[in-house]
Amino acid sequence: MPYFRVVDVCLDPFDIHYRYWGTGLVRMLCHDRTGHRLSTMSLKRVPQAFAEYRTMIEEKAPFALIYTATTSRNASPL
Repeated sequence: MPYFRVVDVCLDPFDIHYRYWGTGLVRMLCHDRTGHRLSTMSLKRVPQAFAEYRTMIEEKAPFALIYTATTSRNASPL
């Protein structure tokens, strides 16, 4: 579970609240998003992340993403 995240979906207004942010994500990104909201983050990927969560909600089905993640710290891709 080190690369998992668990979220609460807030519908009005739409937002994502990170309930759990895995330790592998913390090591890779050097920060823990547990307890934070997606709307408060100033990252390039925020609009894409909102779209992905909206798709999951609209489809009413599990939604898995597999992608290569990189950091600005020149760490190896995950």
